[in-house]
Amino acid sequence: MKDAPVDLNRDPAGWAAALLTRHGLKGGPLQPMAGWSNEIWASETYVVRIASGRFEGSLSHEAGVLRALRDLPCPRVVATGQMEDREWMIQTRLPGANLMQLWPGLDVVERERAVRSLAETLRGLHATPLSPDLREPPWRAASLEPGGDPSRALRVQPAHYRRLIDANLERNTAPAALLEMTSDFIAARLGGFATSDDVLTHGDLSFANVIWDGDRAALVDFESAGAAPPDRELDVLLRFLEAPEVFSPGSAEGSAALYAPVAGWLRDAYPELFACPHLAERLEVYDALWELVQLMNYPADHPRDTAGRLEAIVTGRARRL
Repeated sequence: MKDAPVDLNRDPAGWAAALLTRHGLKGGPLQPMAGWSNEIWASETYVVRIASGRFEGSLSHEAGVLRALRDLPCPRVVATGQMEDREWMIQTRLPGANLMQLWPGLDVVERERAVRSLAETLRGLHATPLSPDLREPPWRAASLEPGGDPSRALRVQPAHYRRLIDANLERNTAPAALLEMTSDFIAARLGGFATSDDVLTHGDLSFANVIWDGDRAALVDFESAGAAPPDRELDVLLRFLEAPEVFSPGSAEGSAALYAPVAGWLRDAYPELFACPHLAERLEVYDALWELVQLMNYPADHPRDTAGRLEAIVTGRARRL
């Protein structure tokens, strides 16, 4: 008599364990891991990721990226599939631990070594050939299509700024004057992107997505990976360095002072990442685009005060470099 199938929504841990068994994989009991948009279950040797369904094609896109990164420290894809409207992926578990969790316990020498290793990993990622199928995650492309949901248009190219402005005006998320001022602010800086060459970028670079084993820094979570100028990596990274508590609320690793030397170490190890003309203005544009999307995801009375953050950017009170 066959065992009754495990219900994914009622028992995701049991479903993940059964999935590993079906693929002839063993690795001990599964433990939950933190994830913003996926359920993640890990054994000693494998990780099962189950998408929420919110971001269309996220894991299939990530699997394609990982298969292209054969020579970089990152997970290897074991199997992928779909259960109803939810994608899943089995990948290898990397040795080491999350760098954000490790950071408070590392001494200064090892912290700098980890950042320098991360720089080399990023350099290798950015040198990876950018095939057409890796240029844009399906969920981001869909967010910009007619009838798409612009509240999911995370990390879009600056050329799409007006789509975000108009969506916010339609939804009345912030004062129209602020939105039009933001539109003018971005338009005035678009010339700074005219000569940029796109590379394959990670797209969500925080220490929460870096695994450190004491020797080399590996990257995980490539759902946002796609074509962008290399300096786009600095957008999320600087946001993380400025407010790590947002990435890990209430934890010991959530102190900006702990990360103060990181940008300098990274600049020394990967100077090309900071070398493009108009870098400060470009980072302001990336920052404004992020806040335009957040306006559609947070209510006006939310403690985050997204409109106030956007106003600080366009009035020059939130410069990042």
